[in-house]
Amino acid sequence: MTWTSSQLHAIQTRRIEAIAEALGNRRDTTDRARFKRPGSIISINGQRFYDHLSGTGGSGAIDLVMHT
Repeated sequence: MTWTSSQLHAIQTRRIEAIAEALGNRRDTTDRARFKRPGSIISINGQRFYDHLSGTGGSGAIDLVMHT
């Protein structure tokens, strides 16, 4: 499948909190920027994320899906 630049832009600019939850992460009750699932604890700040367990991060929905 080939993606158009507008389709990729729409995916990349989507709120990554929603993507994180769709991937099985659950928002931390004490830190609203932190999401957890087995093997991963990520913090999200705008479109950027950081995985505290792996020591890696990225930017945008596509990077988050690839990281997961």
